[in-house]
Amino acid sequence: MANDSIRILGLDPGLRRTGWGVVAAEGARLRWVAHGVVTPPEAAPFAERLVHLLDHVGAICAEHGCEEAAVEEVFVNVNPASTLKLGHARAAVMLAPAKAGLTVAEYSPNLIKKAVVGAGHADKSQIAFMVKRLLPTAGDVKADAADALAVAITHAQLRKHRILARIAGEADREAVDGANRSTMPEVAPSVTTQGRRGPPPRTASLHGEDRVIGRLRGVLAEVGEADCLIDCGGVGYVASCGARTLGRLPAPGDEATLHIHSQWSEDAGPRLYGFLTRDERRAFTTLLAIQGVGPKAALAVLDVLPPGELAGAVAREDKAAVARANGVGPKLALRIVTELKGKPLGEATFAPSASGVHAEAAPPPPSITGEAVSALLSLGVVEVNARRAVDQALIRLGEDADLSAVIRAALQELGR
Repeated sequence: MANDSIRILGLDPGLRRTGWGVVAAEGARLRWVAHGVVTPPEAAPFAERLVHLLDHVGAICAEHGCEEAAVEEVFVNVNPASTLKLGHARAAVMLAPAKAGLTVAEYSPNLIKKAVVGAGHADKSQIAFMVKRLLPTAGDVKADAADALAVAITHAQLRKHRILARIAGEADREAVDGANRSTMPEVAPSVTTQGRRGPPPRTASLHGEDRVIGRLRGVLAEVGEADCLIDCGGVGYVASCGARTLGRLPAPGDEATLHIHSQWSEDAGPRLYGFLTRDERRAFTTLLAIQGVGPKAALAVLDVLPPGELAGAVAREDKAAVARANGVGPKLALRIVTELKGKPLGEATFAPSASGVHAEAAPPPPSITGEAVSALLSLGVVEVNARRAVDQALIRLGEDADLSAVIRAALQELGR
């Protein structure tokens, strides 16, 4: 086995069926080793079934040379008796690798789904699909084993971040903040290892933001109502996007590039937000810094007001324009307009005057996009649909097309 290779045992505990899967983490690559399901005899006494789990999981550790283990946390609260029995089974499953000298990490179901699929509420079929994509040599994998392999994949991904975090903590802080700043990813989430839980350590940020992934370039595999899936070298990344961004993406199967803002949640794990331009991403992160503005509201604002138009609305103190965003009321719109003064937003910026009062830059001249959208709004078209249709029309006709041609093409898009 290569020196940089480590074998990880993933476990999905259950009293009737315990899924297991072993992967080898070789640098940045993952390789399938083995998988299966341990099924204690149902007719055997309860204690014997626990011994069966303990012995078989221990044998798997020895047979495949496992060096670390990870277990899915189980949350059951409907039937107290079932919960207690499942807890016993889980203890037996965890005890086996611990007796073999392995460290045992625990991950919540939502975190595993986020790490493998990109969505914290993915179903078993989506997990199985992504496991097959990430481990193509695994062949046909049943649900329990797929869940266990997903646990192992999650641990393999997150352990790399913990190693980098430890290196960063031991290195000189000035070096981390200086020369190495651009190469240090955000550390992985907190996990339970041998009974201890703690907050995730933090590494240096890039340009004032905590980033795990800054950009994705790959094949656009799927486009959903609120997100898209980009296949980058066999790994599928799900990025949440606004309606305006989704409407400007190429057709599935074509190459796409998204600028990414990554965010960590203790409950849901990592989440990616995608944008077609750096200005859109910068405007998004600037909006998130405002109290009361979450990712959903920030995306809604950028759906109705791209960065340049948002800057113009701020310059005019046009809170009504900001309030057109879905879920943004008048009070929040006023706060957004007030707090964005003096902050760069795409094509326009606002600098404080010498007296300390924010001096407004001249509003940008009306763009052909804005005029075409206004024309469609006057016809009763919903703003998000209007912007999407105008964007598609400009892609077809080019940025130099005249206003009337853009409006006609946008109406054709709406009629499809």
